[in-house]
Amino acid sequence: MAENPENAGDKKLVFSEKDKFLLRISSVTDLTVPPVILEQIFPILEDEKLPDDFGCSKLMHDPSIVVYFLKQLYEDEANREKLYSGMDDIFNHLSKENMYALLSEMSPMAKFESVEIEEWKHAYSSHLLMYALVTENEFTQLRYLVPLMLVHDIGKLVLHQMVPDTCDAIVERSRQRMIPRSMAEMDRLELTHADAGARLLKEWHFPANFYKPIQYHHSSKIPEEYVLETALVQFVNWVDCHVRGIPATPLRRATMAAAGIEEIDTEYWISRHKKIVAEINSYFEPEGIMNKKTN
Repeated sequence: MAENPENAGDKKLVFSEKDKFLLRISSVTDLTVPPVILEQIFPILEDEKLPDDFGCSKLMHDPSIVVYFLKQLYEDEANREKLYSGMDDIFNHLSKENMYALLSEMSPMAKFESVEIEEWKHAYSSHLLMYALVTENEFTQLRYLVPLMLVHDIGKLVLHQMVPDTCDAIVERSRQRMIPRSMAEMDRLELTHADAGARLLKEWHFPANFYKPIQYHHSSKIPEEYVLETALVQFVNWVDCHVRGIPATPLRRATMAAAGIEEIDTEYWISRHKKIVAEINSYFEPEGIMNKKTN
C-alpha cells in the first residue's frame, strides 16, 4: 500500500529538538584545539619540520588532537575495524610526515578559554588510570580503551563549539547544585556530551566498539555487546571525578555486576589515582612543565 504523502510529511515534523541537535553535530568537521597543546606545537611548526626526537609525548595527549588524528585514520576504510592501542600506535600509523601535515592544518584553530585545561587534565589522568587498570588485569584485548579515555568527553568540546553560552550555563548549574554535568545537560539540551561525542565519532567512521562505550559512559543502560568496556569507562571516569571533587554519575552495582567486576577494589584505585592526579596538577604549578617557556 502506497504511503499517503500527507502522512509522510507529518513524519518529517516529528523530529524532536534532540534529533535536530544531533543532525547539527553530524556536520561538525573539526574541533577547536585548547591552548595548552598549541603552545607546545607552534615552536615546532615554526621550524618547518619535525625534529628527529619528536614523538607522541610532545603532543601531551591532548584529546582534540587525538580524535583528529584518529579521524584521519578512520576515513580510510581499510582502517575502520582496527582499534589502536595508544598514542604510539597512532603515531606509527600516521608517520612523521603525516603528523606534521595534520599539525600544520590544525594550528590556526581558535583557542579555548583556560577553563578547558581542567578538561584536558581529566582526560589525561583518566587515560593513565585506564592504562594501569587494563595492564594489571591483563585485559590485552581492551588496550584501545586507553586512547579512548583521552577522547571520552570529546562531546564537551563539540557542545562548547556549537552552543558555547548554553555550555557555560550548564557548567555553572552543575557547580552550583553539585550535580553531574550530564544531568545538567539533560535538563537543558535533552542530551548529554556522551550522546554528542558518540554521534560525532560515528559520523567520522569510528568503530562501534570505540564510540558505544563513550555513548553510554553516563547511562544506566549498557549495550549488551560492550558491557565490560562500558563498565570500565564508567569506573575510570567515576574514580577520576571522585578524586578531583567533580560531581559525577554514581557507580551502579548492576552495571559492575553485569561486567563481572563487582568485586573491584574501589579504595585501592582511588588511593592509587590520587598520586596520578597530584602529578598532573603539578604540571600547572608556577614551576611546572606547562608554565615553562619553550625555546
